[in-house]
Amino acid sequence: MEGGLHCIMQSSVARFFRWTIIPVAVLVLRGTIIGQIAPPIVWQETYGGSHDEMGRNLLRTADNGFVVSGFTTSVDGDISGQNGDHDMWVFKIDSTGTLLWQQTLGGVSWDDAHGLAPAADGGYFLTGYITPYPVLYSDIGVVKLDSGGNVQWNIDLGGSSNETVRCIEGTPDGGCILI
Repeated sequence: MEGGLHCIMQSSVARFFRWTIIPVAVLVLRGTIIGQIAPPIVWQETYGGSHDEMGRNLLRTADNGFVVSGFTTSVDGDISGQNGDHDMWVFKIDSTGTLLWQQTLGGVSWDDAHGLAPAADGGYFLTGYITPYPVLYSDIGVVKLDSGGNVQWNIDLGGSSNETVRCIEGTPDGGCILI
């Protein structure tokens, strides 16, 4: 499935669960994957608005929910607080696909989330690029969210050229590492 995010995880009962984000549509399949036989669909849901969204990261949470990050260009539907043309977007759903919270982040130009990781305190780290207006180059954006999706802090890193980062990992001491 071109243009989507694909993630397969193994459950404790040796069955596989597959979550597929196809411009922010979540499809949960449960069963054993054998050859070309697809397991049955448990639930599926589409998130976003009337314009473009893309999920880039999927993180399973301790409460069996999921946090998804990527970008949005919409200002309607599940999207509120859009800041510019193209914003970082992060949202949490529960184990049945119910939207619990969402957050758009960025400035008036192009911003996109490329990395998502759990934080030691139960929150989340988000990273990607931001493009400060009217500048035409991108900086690295790092955001710390609490477990309810509220911004605890954010920082922009960069100079006079394009910078971006694709991965972030939380550290045991509450910090993070950018890769």
